[in-house]
Amino acid sequence: VCLKCWDRAQPSNYLMDHSSMQLCELVLCPNACSKDLMFLGFVGAHLRYYCKLSLVICPWGCSRTSLRQDFKPRAHAIECQRKLVECPLGCGRSVRRCVLVEHR
Repeated sequence: VCLKCWDRAQPSNYLMDHSSMQLCELVLCPNACSKDLMFLGFVGAHLRYYCKLSLVICPWGCSRTSLRQDFKPRAHAIECQRKLVECPLGCGRSVRRCVLVEHR
């Protein structure tokens, strides 16, 4: 067991790697999103999923990026030209909004 973060190392040689990589050192977010400390081993997940000051990119592939705290997926879905939408003519196909005019 790591005496800093109480991680139960499995297999036992993991504990040696765990300690040498300093995964259980307490650090601040590199984006300075808060004054809360976190384990160094959790920084990657924090930046990818939780940090409100991390940049996020459009999930539909347009070039829009924004801070996680400012990104509104529902609002962007209405305007994103790369989002797949159902053909309004009823053909049953899904096409990107940007090629909807050519699809007709």
